[in-house]
Amino acid sequence: WVSGIMAWYRQALYTKGAELTNADGEVVRLGFTEEEIQAVRDAKGHLPLGVYLLQRVRFLSDGAILGSRAFVDEVFNQHRDRFSPKRRSGARRLHGLARDCPLRCARALRVRPTG
Repeated sequence: WVSGIMAWYRQALYTKGAELTNADGEVVRLGFTEEEIQAVRDAKGHLPLGVYLLQRVRFLSDGAILGSRAFVDEVFNQHRDRFSPKRRSGARRLHGLARDCPLRCARALRVRPTG
């Protein structure tokens, strides 16, 4: 649900922040161009994975391990002693990204996962 809210917010932000012009076509308020707004609408508010990861480094630093599910589980098993005995697997979904994103990390970053 977090990624849905973030996508909705991104669309609302771009719509609200549109560039305004007067009747003469002069820019009255700087903002997002119609092309930028349409690109966000076309993507339904979601960022491409590459752009998302460039802007959000927290998964790389606080996530401990970043990679495919198999890679994260493998490293988790190698360092099992560093995790709770109750924990069954290492791979956690990256909150804020689409559910079908193949990347995983070792820590479930839920509090401000993307900023």
